[in-house]
Order: sequence, then structure tokens, then C-alpha cells
Amino acid sequence: MRSSEFEAKTAYANQLSEVDTLGSFSFETAIIYLKSLRSGDIERARAVRANFKPAMVDGKPSLMSGDQYAALEKVQTLAMHEYTHFVDATSTLWGLRHLQAMSDAYVSIEGGESQFYKAKNFFDYVRGIRLPKYYTVEYDNSPEKMPWEARPTIGRVFDSKGMLSTNPIFFSQFFNSDGKMIVRSPVSVVSILEASAMAQETLVRANLIRLTDPDYRLVEDKVMARRSLGFLYTPSVTESDGDYRIRRRAYLLAYCQVARLQSPDDTKFVGIGMDHPSKPYSGGSLDLAIFESEVWDEAAIADAKRTAQEFGLWGPGSRFGMYHATEYTYSRDAGISPSPAVGAERKKRNAQEAKKKRVKKMKSKSQKRNRS
Repeated sequence: MRSSEFEAKTAYANQLSEVDTLGSFSFETAIIYLKSLRSGDIERARAVRANFKPAMVDGKPSLMSGDQYAALEKVQTLAMHEYTHFVDATSTLWGLRHLQAMSDAYVSIEGGESQFYKAKNFFDYVRGIRLPKYYTVEYDNSPEKMPWEARPTIGRVFDSKGMLSTNPIFFSQFFNSDGKMIVRSPVSVVSILEASAMAQETLVRANLIRLTDPDYRLVEDKVMARRSLGFLYTPSVTESDGDYRIRRRAYLLAYCQVARLQSPDDTKFVGIGMDHPSKPYSGGSLDLAIFESEVWDEAAIADAKRTAQEFGLWGPGSRFGMYHATEYTYSRDAGISPSPAVGAERKKRNAQEAKKKRVKKMKSKSQKRNRS
């Protein structure tokens, strides 16, 4: 079958067509199609892999040339992206259920007409992996000033008859730096799968860049940062980034809840979620979570332990530290005077400390005179 014929047959069912423009993964057949690659691209990448072996030479690591990097980057990043879709759709719990539904659909023909509904169920299921476009709303009148802010919301899904169902749907609303809404995107199965694949693709590209010479690496780092930042701040592909922010908030709240297992006497926990320091793009985002509860009975402890197990927090090998610091409500270095209440409290405390020092000094002098 020619590639053009294959593309025509599978285009209607490509759930990732808007974001996976260089390759595709079919959820109906589990077939990977690297449509942007030619046999020559694969042969060049294979030759580089055969000839380049990372090693230490005279105390320095061997590095790739720009041509070697380009040959590997074109093939390995795309292959990793699409094969991540394959692994997610075949090896995860969701993937195993997907395979079971696919199997039921394909063998339904052997059971006669009474089993054909399984094929229709699978068709509807695959079609629902990506939500229809009308769930995504873009606002053209909002300039896309960075950084963006994401806010999670919730709604209800329309059924096949156009009526509101009882099934919930999560959204991410994105606002620019002026507080104007840019886009509202649903959190769908596609957003989770695409976030997973993009993460692996980015890691492969970053690791390849580290193997190039310093001059080439300096340029390619900036190119990668611009490319990644451009992808993150594109309204039409906000589904994948929206899922990342929601999952980060979920982990942040879980950490705050589970932290009380380490410090049960405390009642308030504050967590800050931020991007990885080695992120391949400029800018960034922060999430703040506050967990406060006066109740810490057996039910609360059991719930915290379940959360720790579910999210895999503070297992064997994890480290936990406690630190204490004093945070002032004003800046000492900026020359800003404290408020009258804070200033009075500070003067009182300083006076008490000075009095203690005078008393201690007087006692010391008295003891010396008695010994003499």
C-alpha cells in the first residue's frame, strides 16, 4: 500500500492529527506511521549510531558533530514520541483495556450479528478519545502575552443526542499576563497521552544536545528553548500543557496532605510546585497549595497513607528534612520601616533581651567580687 493511500484511509481516525504532524499512531490498529521520514533518514541515523560511541578520550567525553546530531535528532525524537503512544496504548492499565476493546471489536465478526455491537462500541470509544472541537474555545481578541495562567474548571459532556449528560469534563482556562482569557481546553485522553509523548520527545532531544560540542550546543539549546516555548504557548495545543498543570496541582496537594504523616503535630502545610530547573525553555510557572486541617484521627491517617501509596510519595529511599526560619513582613535591606505594631513589638523584645544581658552581667560581677 502506498503511503498516500494509507494516509487517506487513516486520516479520519487520527485522533492526534493536530499535534502529531510528522507521524501518527492509530488507536484502531496500533500501527505507527513515521510519515515525515524516508529510508535515507533512517540509514543515516543508523550509521551515526554504529560509528559514534560516547566515551572518555584523554579525560574528555567524545562529542558529536552537528551533522551527526541532526541525523539522530530527526529520527529518534519522532520515533520516541510515537512509540510512547504505542507503549501507553498497550502496556498501561488504560492500554490493556484499550487492547481488550480492540480485540472484542475485531473478533465480533466471528460471533455473528448479535456481536456486531462490540465493533460499534469500539468505534464510538476511539472517536471519544479526542473530544470534539466545540469543547475548545479560542478568543482571538486576547493578545497572547506571556506568562500565562491556567485555572481548572469543570462542566458536563454532551451525549450523542446533544443533551447534557451526567458525565463530567475537566477544562483548563488559560489567561495572558493581562488577565484576559486566551483559550479554554478540555482535559481529554488525548491531552494525557500527548503530554506523556512530548515529555519523552523533549528528554531525548535534550540528551542528544548534551553530546554535541560546546559551540553547537549553545546554539541548539536556544533553538530548542524557542521551539518548546512556542509549542507551550500555542492556544491550539493547550490540551497537553493543561493536563501537566492539573497533574502537578494534584501531586502538590497530595504532598501537603501526606506531609502530616511526617509532622503530625502541625495543622497547616504549604506547598510550591515549579518547573524543573533544567527545563528546555525560558519562562515558567508556579502553583501554590495550602492544606489545613485540625482533624488527625485514624480515618485521616488512613486516608493520608492511601494517598501516599497512590501517588508513590515518600517511599523507600526518600529523604525528609525539617527547617525553621523567620520571615519578616517588611524588607530590612530596602530601608522600609515596619508598621507601628511590628515596631513596638520589636522594641519591647529588644528591651527584654537587653535587660537579660544587664542582669546576667551584674550577676557575673557579683560572683567575681564574692570569690575575691
